Amino acid sequence: MSGEDAITEAVPTVNYHSLPLEEVFNTLKVDSKKGLSTDDVKARFQEYGPNTIPRFKGAFWKVYIAPILNWLITIYIISSFALIAIAFLFPSVNNTMGGATVWLAVVAVNAIVAMIQQFRAQKKLEALEKLSAGEARVIRDGKEASISPLDIVPGDIIKLEQGDKIPADGRIISSSNLMANEASLTGESVPAMKSEDSHVAEDAVLTDRSNMVYFGTYIATGMATVATTATGGRTEIGKIQGTLEALNTGDIPLRGKVNRLAKYLGIAAIILMTVSVIWQVFVYPLLNGDLPNFDLQLLSERIGAGIKSAMTIMPINIPLLTTIVLLTGVLAMARKGVIIRDLSAVESLGRVSVICSDKTGTMTKNEMTVKYCWDTKNLYSIRGDGYEPTGGIYLLKGATDSNVAESEEELVDDVFSWKGLFRMVTCGGIANDSEIIKEEIPDQGTIWRPLGDPTDAALLTMFRKSGIDEEAVRKRYSVVEEFPFESEIKRMSKICQDGDKFVAFVKGATEVLMPLCEYVNGKDTPSKITPGLMERVSTLTNDFASKGYRVISLAYKQMDSVPTGDSARQKTENNLIYLGFACIVDPPRQGVKEAVAACHSAGINVIMITGDAAATAKTIATDLGVYSENSLVAEGHQVNDISDEDFARTNVFARVNPDHKQVIVERYQDQNKVVAMTGDGVNDALALAMSDAGIAMGITGTDVAKEAADIVITDDSFASIVSGVHQGRGLFNKIRMMVYFYVAINLFESIIFFGALFILPGILLFTEFQSLYLVVTTHSFPGLALVFARTSPKAM
Repeated sequence: MSGEDAITEAVPTVNYHSLPLEEVFNTLKVDSKKGLSTDDVKARFQEYGPNTIPRFKGAFWKVYIAPILNWLITIYIISSFALIAIAFLFPSVNNTMGGATVWLAVVAVNAIVAMIQQFRAQKKLEALEKLSAGEARVIRDGKEASISPLDIVPGDIIKLEQGDKIPADGRIISSSNLMANEASLTGESVPAMKSEDSHVAEDAVLTDRSNMVYFGTYIATGMATVATTATGGRTEIGKIQGTLEALNTGDIPLRGKVNRLAKYLGIAAIILMTVSVIWQVFVYPLLNGDLPNFDLQLLSERIGAGIKSAMTIMPINIPLLTTIVLLTGVLAMARKGVIIRDLSAVESLGRVSVICSDKTGTMTKNEMTVKYCWDTKNLYSIRGDGYEPTGGIYLLKGATDSNVAESEEELVDDVFSWKGLFRMVTCGGIANDSEIIKEEIPDQGTIWRPLGDPTDAALLTMFRKSGIDEEAVRKRYSVVEEFPFESEIKRMSKICQDGDKFVAFVKGATEVLMPLCEYVNGKDTPSKITPGLMERVSTLTNDFASKGYRVISLAYKQMDSVPTGDSARQKTENNLIYLGFACIVDPPRQGVKEAVAACHSAGINVIMITGDAAATAKTIATDLGVYSENSLVAEGHQVNDISDEDFARTNVFARVNPDHKQVIVERYQDQNKVVAMTGDGVNDALALAMSDAGIAMGITGTDVAKEAADIVITDDSFASIVSGVHQGRGLFNKIRMMVYFYVAINLFESIIFFGALFILPGILLFTEFQSLYLVVTTHSFPGLALVFARTSPKAM
């Protein structure tokens, strides 16, 4: 059986998550130690095909031919072949192929231009997909090998470690401190704990299958060995993409309007042509006392003249120039990071009245950053966004709370001499499971990518911004034991050897860590925590949390030995010395606030969608200008129940999952709104496909999201979306002006031509050359001026 057939063939579903491991191996027919043999791999590759998600590409006819075969073009093609047939069967001076050739040439150029645009858009997408290419480590024939992820088959034993993109669905065989970032599949931004020991019920939902890993997600921390249970179209991501094929997005309004116009003009042209032929062949001779002339040669000339005159009412330039307008706009958008996958999406983008945007990564940078820290004595500001280790730490003189805008800043150029700050920053760098790698990406330059938990990465970046000698610190504090982060207790710790002593560095949620602390960080020696300090910490952390910051507290403890036994963690994480806290936020992208204001001035409603808590979402939305005094905030579970009036006032949706996104799109569409929806995960694909303008993220977006979307944003920025809307509105205005212009001149030309046929039926008003000259001048240059006119800044 071919791989292509295997993808679509219905196969029994095996719930690998609920089976014992031995039964998993028996079902997959694989030795967990040696892996598959070479012969097994060949046979399974032949059966299942390459490990890739089948794209639901439209047929050549649907993608390239159907869009240009509107009424207008169809009438011109039929008329052209009618003239060619007349010229071939009844050749004469009046029966030539000149006009038909011009018409067919215009139709051909229109088709070629559309094909080129589609091809260019596809190439751009392929270039984006290449950024995520890599290798997979598998065990075959008892040996470890690196292969292309495309070559993985069910039963393959795969080795995974921190930062790896998971190349197939699989059951975990063994693991160590394993956490997987499944945001692209489940929408959960917090990495999920994974283990081979988990007992999972047969009917468990995807998010509860803690002994499974899934194609397209990432290993956040730890390492694992997994047995491949599904590849390609049979993976969870593949199943979601399969449902997209059933969605029918329908025709676009612009094409429908041009079709209706062409239909009415075509009916008018047929009527006028019939009337003109009857007039010339029958009525006019009878009025002059002559009998009708049924000579085939003369009749053919009259019919040919009637067709040419009738076609003057049909504005053939509209499809071509409309395509050129869209193409020039699409290329201009591509230069600004907006890739249009389908020309029809331009109109939807130009008519958008509601933009539903994800917060993380679109309105914000998706780069968790420590902006402030407190060492129990002073507040500090940390400059620089993202994970690049540049910026520095600045003392906020006189600052006593989160209102630090007026505080004078002083650079802390020697953090080591500030003992309290040094200990706190060092704790953030040591009690850490992340790493940050530097990458050079074509067309994007240097990027700093975190491996592991983003909060850890933010603390590690603060440590490196401080200027502390990282190599010396890590040499002094060598890790000998660690207790990983657990969501139930909201903390983690690492024990390091420091000479002949040991130091435990601990970090976690403030409300969890403070009760475990007996002392507070001092300049030289720790002092007892007082009720006043406890209240001060609570006030400050709540103050920053209310402004959208994630507050992480840090502590440490000196020990003579490393605790052992079942109570080792409890002994380590007790009687701690409180060091202070760090305030972490995902900073807004540059230009987003201005872009939101531009949308509001243009009558476009901006909706922020996030998985954050309502209070945090409201704070960030207020800072960006999305939330105003009269707005409302709703949580995802409320989207079905709130009234239409309250729904129309809601600008922020918090605690949203992908199912809620689909409801949000439907409710706006029910209110006759044109909706643009952004998304990056597999779980966003259905909402993207349902919206009028689905917008996928080019950097963080999954392949399935890009396939479902009409538009791809290469820099993931909300400002680029608004730039696309501005361009789309400008293009729509240009097309509207062209339609008015050509309908007007064609109507007046048809009056002149038909008037001449009725008054002077035997006289040729224009020669073939003169008609072509008229088309080239009157019908071309004014239209081209409209095509290449700059988009007005007032288009928004």
